[in-house]
Parts: sequence; structure tokens; C-alpha cells
Amino acid sequence: MVATWRGVPTLIKKPSPITNPCPQCDGEGTCTYEEPVVDYVNGGYLQEVVDTCDMCHGSGTVEDWDDE
Repeated sequence: MVATWRGVPTLIKKPSPITNPCPQCDGEGTCTYEEPVVDYVNGGYLQEVVDTCDMCHGSGTVEDWDDE
């Protein structure tokens, strides 16, 4: 939709979502996860792996739509 302000055409934007820091990775975009490793002699163990955050997909922010 186009509106005018002092004779100059301006665009009216739709409301955008409010972004908050991701609560899972604290805004870093990466998290540490435990991955099982099979070891037939000792029974296996858990290895710590750094990967992209599942909640924010690496962006560090999550969208919070304000429905008022």
C-alpha cells in the first residue's frame, strides 16, 4: 500500500515480528549436544559436539509475534 507524506510517496510496512535472543543458545547460534559413540570394548560413551542451535537455526534470535 502506498501513502503520501508531505507529497512524497511512502510505503506502509506490515507489522514485523519482535525478535528476542534465543533462550536455548543465549543468542550465540551454536549449542553443545551430547552424541553417543559406540565402543564395543568399554560399552560406549557420550561425546560433546558443537552444532547449530535447533531452536533458532543459527541466527541467535527467535521471532515473537505480538498478537494484540
